Amino acid sequence: MLTERNDSMPKLNENYQNLKESYLFVEIAHRVAKYAEANPDKKIIRLGIGDVTRPLEPLAVEGLHEGVDAMTSTETFKGYGPEQGYDFLRQAVVDYYAENGVSIQADDVFISDGAKSDTGNIGDLFAKDNVVLIPDPVYPVYVDTNVMTGREILYIDANAENDFLPIPNPDIHADLIYICSPNNPTGNVFPAIEIERLITAFDGIVVVDEAYIDFSSRPSWIRRLNEFHNLVVLQTFSKAWGSAGVRLGMAFASPDIIGYYNQVKYPYNISALVQRYAMEMLDRENEVRRWVDEILSVRSRFVERLSGIPMVKTVYPSDANFVLVKMVDAEKVYLRLVTDGIVVRNRSKVALCGDCLRITIGTDREMNILLETLKSYS
Repeated sequence: MLTERNDSMPKLNENYQNLKESYLFVEIAHRVAKYAEANPDKKIIRLGIGDVTRPLEPLAVEGLHEGVDAMTSTETFKGYGPEQGYDFLRQAVVDYYAENGVSIQADDVFISDGAKSDTGNIGDLFAKDNVVLIPDPVYPVYVDTNVMTGREILYIDANAENDFLPIPNPDIHADLIYICSPNNPTGNVFPAIEIERLITAFDGIVVVDEAYIDFSSRPSWIRRLNEFHNLVVLQTFSKAWGSAGVRLGMAFASPDIIGYYNQVKYPYNISALVQRYAMEMLDRENEVRRWVDEILSVRSRFVERLSGIPMVKTVYPSDANFVLVKMVDAEKVYLRLVTDGIVVRNRSKVALCGDCLRITIGTDREMNILLETLKSYS
Protein backbone atom coordinates (compact mmCIF):
# COMPACT_ATOMS: atom_id res chain seq x y z
CA MET A 1 0.00 0.00 0.00
CA LEU A 2 1.16 3.52 -0.79
CA THR A 3 -1.12 5.33 1.64
CA GLU A 4 1.54 5.71 4.32
CA ARG A 5 4.87 7.38 3.76
CA ASN A 6 8.07 5.76 4.83
CA ASP A 7 11.06 8.06 5.32
CA SER A 8 13.05 5.80 3.00
CA MET A 9 10.52 6.17 0.20
CA PRO A 10 10.04 9.06 -2.26
CA LYS A 11 7.08 11.32 -1.53
CA LEU A 12 3.84 10.15 -3.14
CA ASN A 13 1.90 12.47 -5.44
CA GLU A 14 -0.83 13.63 -3.04
CA ASN A 15 -3.28 14.01 -5.91
CA TYR A 16 -3.28 10.22 -6.17
CA GLN A 17 -5.42 10.16 -3.03
CA ASN A 18 -8.12 12.12 -4.88
CA LEU A 19 -8.69 9.45 -7.51
CA LYS A 20 -11.95 7.55 -7.24
CA GLU A 21 -11.56 3.82 -6.76
CA SER A 22 -12.55 1.51 -9.60
CA TYR A 23 -15.95 0.40 -8.37
CA LEU A 24 -15.95 -3.29 -7.43
CA PHE A 25 -13.43 -4.20 -10.16
CA VAL A 26 -11.50 -6.52 -7.85
CA GLU A 27 -14.68 -8.09 -6.50
CA ILE A 28 -16.16 -8.57 -9.95
CA ALA A 29 -12.91 -10.10 -11.24
CA HIS A 30 -13.09 -12.54 -8.33
CA ARG A 31 -16.70 -13.47 -9.15
CA VAL A 32 -15.91 -13.94 -12.84
CA ALA A 33 -12.91 -16.13 -12.01
CA LYS A 34 -15.07 -18.18 -9.65
CA TYR A 35 -17.69 -18.66 -12.35
CA ALA A 36 -15.06 -19.68 -14.91
CA GLU A 37 -13.58 -22.22 -12.50
CA ALA A 38 -17.00 -23.73 -11.75
CA ASN A 39 -18.06 -23.71 -15.41
CA PRO A 40 -14.95 -24.48 -17.47
CA ASP A 41 -17.01 -25.43 -20.53
CA LYS A 42 -19.02 -22.19 -20.62
CA LYS A 43 -17.86 -19.04 -22.33
CA ILE A 44 -18.06 -15.83 -20.31
CA ILE A 45 -20.01 -13.15 -22.17
CA ARG A 46 -18.16 -9.87 -21.78
CA LEU A 47 -20.36 -6.86 -22.54
CA GLY A 48 -18.81 -4.40 -20.11
CA ILE A 49 -15.93 -2.37 -21.53
CA GLY A 50 -16.45 -1.19 -25.12
CA ASP A 51 -14.31 -4.02 -26.45
CA VAL A 52 -14.82 -6.08 -29.58
CA THR A 53 -15.92 -9.67 -30.12
CA ARG A 54 -14.34 -10.30 -33.53
CA PRO A 55 -10.86 -11.62 -34.30
CA LEU A 56 -8.53 -9.66 -36.55
CA GLU A 57 -9.38 -9.83 -40.23
CA PRO A 58 -7.13 -12.06 -42.42
CA LEU A 59 -5.85 -9.13 -44.48
CA ALA A 60 -4.89 -7.25 -41.31
CA VAL A 61 -3.13 -10.35 -39.97
CA GLU A 62 -1.31 -10.59 -43.28
CA GLY A 63 -0.14 -7.01 -42.76
CA LEU A 64 1.30 -7.92 -39.36
CA HIS A 65 3.06 -10.92 -40.85
CA GLU A 66 4.53 -8.76 -43.61
CA GLY A 67 5.76 -6.38 -40.95
CA VAL A 68 7.52 -9.22 -39.15
CA ASP A 69 9.12 -10.35 -42.42
CA ALA A 70 10.29 -6.80 -43.10
CA MET A 71 12.05 -6.71 -39.73
CA THR A 72 14.21 -9.70 -40.76
CA SER A 73 15.82 -7.89 -43.68
CA THR A 74 18.59 -5.32 -43.52
CA GLU A 75 16.98 -3.39 -46.39
CA THR A 76 13.50 -3.12 -44.80
CA PHE A 77 14.26 -3.28 -41.08
CA LYS A 78 12.86 -0.40 -38.98
CA GLY A 79 14.18 0.62 -35.57
CA TYR A 80 12.86 3.47 -33.46
CA GLY A 81 10.13 5.33 -35.29
CA PRO A 82 9.13 9.00 -35.17
CA GLU A 83 7.02 10.09 -32.19
CA GLN A 84 4.12 11.30 -34.34
CA GLY A 85 3.95 8.06 -36.35
CA TYR A 86 5.66 6.99 -39.57
CA ASP A 87 5.16 9.27 -42.55
CA PHE A 88 3.69 6.41 -44.59
CA LEU A 89 0.85 5.90 -42.09
CA ARG A 90 0.11 9.59 -41.58
CA GLN A 91 -0.12 10.03 -45.35
CA ALA A 92 -2.35 6.95 -45.57
CA VAL A 93 -4.68 8.60 -43.03
CA VAL A 94 -4.70 11.78 -45.12
CA ASP A 95 -5.52 9.76 -48.27
CA TYR A 96 -8.26 7.84 -46.45
CA TYR A 97 -10.02 11.04 -45.43
CA ALA A 98 -9.49 12.59 -48.88
CA GLU A 99 -11.38 9.66 -50.38
CA ASN A 100 -14.21 10.54 -47.98
CA GLY A 101 -14.27 14.20 -48.97
CA VAL A 102 -12.21 15.53 -46.04
CA SER A 103 -9.13 17.67 -46.62
CA ILE A 104 -6.38 17.45 -43.99
CA GLN A 105 -2.59 17.50 -44.07
CA ALA A 106 -0.08 15.04 -42.63
CA ASP A 107 1.02 17.73 -40.16
CA ASP A 108 -2.54 17.68 -38.72
CA VAL A 109 -2.19 14.00 -37.75
CA PHE A 110 -0.65 12.46 -34.64
CA ILE A 111 -0.49 8.66 -34.30
CA SER A 112 -0.58 7.22 -30.78
CA ASP A 113 -1.23 3.99 -28.90
CA GLY A 114 -4.85 4.95 -28.24
CA ALA A 115 -7.15 7.87 -27.45
CA LYS A 116 -6.56 7.36 -23.73
CA SER A 117 -2.88 8.28 -24.20
CA ASP A 118 -3.87 11.30 -26.27
CA THR A 119 -6.07 12.46 -23.40
CA GLY A 120 -3.04 12.38 -21.13
CA ASN A 121 -0.81 14.03 -23.72
CA ILE A 122 -3.11 17.02 -24.11
CA GLY A 123 -3.08 17.51 -20.33
CA ASP A 124 0.73 17.48 -20.30
CA LEU A 125 0.80 20.50 -22.60
CA PHE A 126 -0.78 22.88 -20.11
CA ALA A 127 0.17 24.36 -16.76
CA LYS A 128 -1.13 23.05 -13.46
CA ASP A 129 -3.14 26.21 -12.75
CA ASN A 130 -5.29 25.89 -15.89
CA VAL A 131 -8.98 25.21 -15.26
CA VAL A 132 -10.64 22.18 -16.88
CA LEU A 133 -14.34 22.02 -17.77
CA ILE A 134 -15.98 18.58 -18.08
CA PRO A 135 -19.61 17.65 -18.79
CA ASP A 136 -20.79 15.02 -16.33
CA PRO A 137 -21.29 12.05 -16.68
CA VAL A 138 -18.43 11.40 -19.05
CA TYR A 139 -15.43 9.15 -19.73
CA PRO A 140 -13.55 9.10 -16.38
CA VAL A 141 -10.06 9.29 -17.91
CA TYR A 142 -10.59 13.03 -18.54
CA VAL A 143 -11.09 13.44 -14.81
CA ASP A 144 -8.31 11.11 -13.65
CA THR A 145 -5.57 12.63 -15.82
CA ASN A 146 -6.34 16.12 -14.53
CA VAL A 147 -6.85 15.05 -10.92
CA MET A 148 -3.34 13.56 -10.93
CA THR A 149 -2.00 16.90 -12.14
CA GLY A 150 -3.86 18.78 -9.43
CA ARG A 151 -5.88 21.00 -11.76
CA GLU A 152 -9.16 22.60 -10.80
CA ILE A 153 -12.03 20.75 -12.48
CA LEU A 154 -15.45 22.29 -13.11
CA TYR A 155 -18.37 19.98 -13.85
CA ILE A 156 -21.53 20.64 -15.85
CA ASP A 157 -24.30 18.26 -14.86
CA ALA A 158 -26.43 16.48 -17.40
CA ASN A 159 -30.16 16.32 -16.72
CA ALA A 160 -33.51 15.76 -18.40
CA GLU A 161 -33.78 19.46 -19.24
CA ASN A 162 -30.63 19.39 -21.40
CA ASP A 163 -31.32 15.87 -22.76
CA PHE A 164 -28.25 14.66 -20.83
CA LEU A 165 -26.05 16.71 -23.20
CA PRO A 166 -24.74 19.59 -21.08
CA ILE A 167 -23.03 22.17 -23.28
CA PRO A 168 -20.72 24.46 -21.28
CA ASN A 169 -21.51 28.14 -21.12
CA PRO A 170 -18.70 29.96 -22.98
CA ASP A 171 -18.83 32.68 -20.31
CA ILE A 172 -17.54 30.23 -17.69
CA HIS A 173 -13.79 30.68 -17.27
CA ALA A 174 -11.89 27.56 -18.27
CA ASP A 175 -8.80 26.78 -20.30
CA LEU A 176 -9.54 23.25 -21.50
CA ILE A 177 -12.88 21.59 -22.29
CA TYR A 178 -13.52 17.90 -22.99
CA ILE A 179 -16.52 16.83 -25.09
CA CYS A 180 -17.13 13.11 -25.70
CA SER A 181 -19.50 12.73 -28.66
CA PRO A 182 -21.05 10.17 -28.86
CA ASN A 183 -20.80 10.35 -25.11
CA ASN A 184 -19.57 7.63 -22.79
CA PRO A 185 -21.51 6.37 -20.82
CA THR A 186 -24.79 7.83 -22.17
CA GLY A 187 -24.24 7.06 -25.88
CA ASN A 188 -25.88 10.23 -27.21
CA VAL A 189 -24.44 12.91 -29.51
CA PHE A 190 -23.95 16.58 -28.77
CA PRO A 191 -25.73 18.88 -31.26
CA ALA A 192 -23.24 20.16 -33.84
CA ILE A 193 -24.55 23.71 -33.64
CA GLU A 194 -23.87 23.79 -29.88
CA ILE A 195 -20.33 22.46 -30.25
CA GLU A 196 -19.64 25.01 -32.98
CA ARG A 197 -20.94 27.81 -30.77
CA LEU A 198 -18.68 26.61 -27.98
CA ILE A 199 -15.54 26.32 -30.12
CA THR A 200 -16.13 29.73 -31.68
CA ALA A 201 -16.76 31.58 -28.41
CA PHE A 202 -14.17 29.76 -26.29
CA ASP A 203 -10.58 31.03 -26.09
CA GLY A 204 -9.15 27.79 -24.75
CA ILE A 205 -8.71 24.30 -26.23
CA VAL A 206 -11.79 22.16 -27.00
CA VAL A 207 -11.11 18.41 -27.16
CA VAL A 208 -13.78 16.40 -28.99
CA ASP A 209 -13.36 12.68 -28.34
CA GLU A 210 -14.91 10.67 -31.20
CA ALA A 211 -14.09 7.14 -30.08
CA TYR A 212 -17.60 6.01 -31.09
CA ILE A 213 -18.16 8.27 -34.10
CA ASP A 214 -18.26 5.37 -36.59
CA PHE A 215 -21.53 4.20 -35.02
CA SER A 216 -23.16 7.59 -35.47
CA SER A 217 -24.83 9.14 -38.50
CA ARG A 218 -23.32 12.52 -37.55
CA PRO A 219 -20.20 13.68 -39.42
CA SER A 220 -16.82 13.84 -37.71
CA TRP A 221 -15.43 17.16 -36.54
CA ILE A 222 -12.31 16.37 -38.54
CA ARG A 223 -14.24 17.90 -41.46
CA ARG A 224 -14.13 21.25 -39.66
CA LEU A 225 -10.56 21.04 -38.40
CA ASN A 226 -9.20 23.75 -40.69
CA GLU A 227 -11.81 26.23 -39.42
CA PHE A 228 -10.81 26.18 -35.74
CA HIS A 229 -7.27 26.58 -34.42
CA ASN A 230 -8.37 25.54 -30.89
CA LEU A 231 -10.00 22.21 -31.86
CA VAL A 232 -8.48 18.80 -31.07
CA VAL A 233 -10.26 15.67 -32.34
CA LEU A 234 -9.46 12.22 -30.93
CA GLN A 235 -10.27 8.95 -32.71
CA THR A 236 -9.37 5.30 -32.18
CA PHE A 237 -9.03 2.00 -34.00
CA SER A 238 -10.34 0.17 -30.92
CA LYS A 239 -14.10 0.31 -31.50
CA ALA A 240 -15.53 0.07 -35.03
CA TRP A 241 -12.19 -1.06 -36.41
CA GLY A 242 -12.09 -4.02 -34.00
CA SER A 243 -8.53 -3.38 -32.85
CA ALA A 244 -8.67 -2.74 -29.10
CA GLY A 245 -5.91 -5.26 -28.46
CA VAL A 246 -3.63 -3.74 -31.11
CA ARG A 247 -3.62 -0.27 -29.42
CA LEU A 248 -3.69 2.48 -32.00
CA GLY A 249 -5.31 5.90 -31.98
CA MET A 250 -5.10 9.27 -33.69
CA ALA A 251 -5.26 12.91 -32.69
CA PHE A 252 -6.10 15.63 -35.22
CA ALA A 253 -5.33 19.31 -34.65
CA SER A 254 -3.55 22.32 -36.11
CA PRO A 255 0.16 21.78 -36.92
CA ASP A 256 1.09 24.00 -33.95
CA ILE A 257 -0.74 21.80 -31.46
CA ILE A 258 0.53 18.61 -33.11
CA GLY A 259 4.03 20.03 -32.79
CA TYR A 260 3.56 20.35 -29.04
CA TYR A 261 2.16 16.82 -28.93
CA ASN A 262 5.38 15.55 -30.48
CA GLN A 263 7.37 17.09 -27.64
CA VAL A 264 5.39 15.64 -24.72
CA LYS A 265 4.58 12.16 -26.01
CA TYR A 266 6.71 9.31 -24.73
CA PRO A 267 8.86 8.16 -27.65
CA TYR A 268 8.79 4.86 -29.50
CA ASN A 269 5.53 3.45 -28.07
CA ILE A 270 4.00 2.43 -31.42
CA SER A 271 5.62 -0.48 -33.18
CA ALA A 272 6.23 -0.60 -36.91
CA LEU A 273 4.14 -3.79 -37.00
CA VAL A 274 1.07 -2.04 -35.58
CA GLN A 275 1.44 0.84 -38.02
CA ARG A 276 1.67 -1.55 -40.95
CA TYR A 277 -1.47 -3.24 -39.61
CA ALA A 278 -3.23 0.14 -39.62
CA MET A 279 -2.27 0.61 -43.27
CA GLU A 280 -4.10 -2.61 -44.12
CA MET A 281 -7.16 -1.63 -42.09
CA LEU A 282 -7.47 1.73 -43.84
CA ASP A 283 -7.82 -0.20 -47.10
CA ARG A 284 -10.71 -2.18 -45.60
CA GLU A 285 -13.22 0.65 -45.15
CA ASN A 286 -16.05 -1.26 -46.83
CA GLU A 287 -15.49 -4.23 -44.53
CA VAL A 288 -15.45 -1.97 -41.46
CA ARG A 289 -18.68 -0.35 -42.63
CA ARG A 290 -20.25 -3.79 -42.91
CA TRP A 291 -19.19 -4.62 -39.33
CA VAL A 292 -20.67 -1.35 -38.09
CA ASP A 293 -23.96 -1.92 -39.91
CA GLU A 294 -24.18 -5.38 -38.39
CA ILE A 295 -23.61 -4.01 -34.87
CA LEU A 296 -26.24 -1.31 -35.41
CA SER A 297 -28.69 -3.95 -36.61
CA VAL A 298 -28.06 -6.11 -33.53
CA ARG A 299 -28.41 -3.02 -31.32
CA SER A 300 -31.78 -2.15 -32.85
CA ARG A 301 -33.18 -5.66 -32.30
CA PHE A 302 -31.78 -5.83 -28.78
CA VAL A 303 -33.22 -2.46 -27.71
CA GLU A 304 -36.64 -3.36 -29.05
CA ARG A 305 -36.79 -6.58 -27.05
CA LEU A 306 -35.06 -5.13 -23.98
CA SER A 307 -37.70 -2.43 -23.59
CA GLY A 308 -40.36 -5.09 -23.00
CA ILE A 309 -38.69 -6.61 -19.91
CA PRO A 310 -40.50 -5.48 -16.71
CA MET A 311 -37.34 -4.61 -14.73
CA VAL A 312 -36.20 -2.22 -17.48
CA LYS A 313 -37.29 1.36 -16.82
CA THR A 314 -35.57 3.27 -19.63
CA VAL A 315 -33.33 2.45 -22.58
CA TYR A 316 -31.60 5.70 -23.50
CA PRO A 317 -31.00 6.60 -27.18
CA SER A 318 -27.54 5.61 -28.37
CA ASP A 319 -25.21 6.51 -31.24
CA ALA A 320 -22.56 4.11 -29.94
CA ASN A 321 -21.89 0.37 -29.78
CA PHE A 322 -23.50 0.23 -26.33
CA VAL A 323 -26.72 1.28 -24.63
CA LEU A 324 -27.31 2.80 -21.20
CA VAL A 325 -30.21 1.15 -19.42
CA LYS A 326 -32.01 2.28 -16.27
CA MET A 327 -33.25 -0.75 -14.32
CA VAL A 328 -34.96 -1.68 -11.10
CA ASP A 329 -32.13 -2.29 -8.62
CA ALA A 330 -29.37 -2.24 -11.24
CA GLU A 331 -26.63 -3.20 -8.80
CA LYS A 332 -28.44 -6.39 -7.81
CA VAL A 333 -29.02 -7.25 -11.48
CA TYR A 334 -25.37 -6.53 -12.24
CA LEU A 335 -24.11 -8.93 -9.56
CA ARG A 336 -26.56 -11.65 -10.61
CA LEU A 337 -25.40 -11.38 -14.21
CA VAL A 338 -21.79 -11.79 -13.13
CA THR A 339 -22.77 -14.90 -11.20
CA ASP A 340 -24.35 -16.20 -14.42
CA GLY A 341 -21.23 -15.50 -16.47
CA ILE A 342 -22.37 -12.25 -18.12
CA VAL A 343 -20.30 -9.11 -17.51
CA VAL A 344 -21.85 -5.69 -18.22
CA ARG A 345 -20.80 -2.29 -16.84
CA ASN A 346 -22.36 -0.99 -13.64
CA ARG A 347 -22.69 2.79 -13.94
CA SER A 348 -24.88 3.21 -10.84
CA LYS A 349 -22.15 5.05 -8.93
CA VAL A 350 -21.57 7.52 -11.77
CA ALA A 351 -23.15 10.95 -11.28
CA LEU A 352 -26.71 11.10 -12.63
CA CYS A 353 -26.59 7.45 -13.79
CA GLY A 354 -28.27 5.92 -10.75
CA ASP A 355 -29.57 2.39 -11.32
CA CYS A 356 -28.01 2.28 -14.80
CA LEU A 357 -26.10 -0.48 -16.55
CA ARG A 358 -24.06 0.10 -19.69
CA ILE A 359 -24.32 -2.84 -22.08
CA THR A 360 -21.94 -3.25 -25.00
CA ILE A 361 -23.50 -4.72 -28.15
CA GLY A 362 -22.09 -8.15 -28.92
CA THR A 363 -23.27 -10.81 -31.34
CA ASP A 364 -26.94 -11.73 -31.80
CA ARG A 365 -26.33 -14.90 -29.83
CA GLU A 366 -24.74 -13.04 -26.91
CA MET A 367 -27.52 -10.47 -26.76
CA ASN A 368 -30.20 -13.17 -26.90
CA ILE A 369 -28.60 -15.00 -23.98
CA LEU A 370 -28.55 -11.74 -22.02
CA LEU A 371 -32.22 -11.06 -22.81
CA GLU A 372 -33.32 -14.53 -21.74
CA THR A 373 -31.26 -14.27 -18.55
CA LEU A 374 -32.85 -10.91 -17.66
CA LYS A 375 -36.30 -12.32 -18.34
CA SER A 376 -35.59 -15.13 -15.90
CA TYR A 377 -34.99 -12.55 -13.14
CA SER A 378 -38.41 -10.93 -13.57
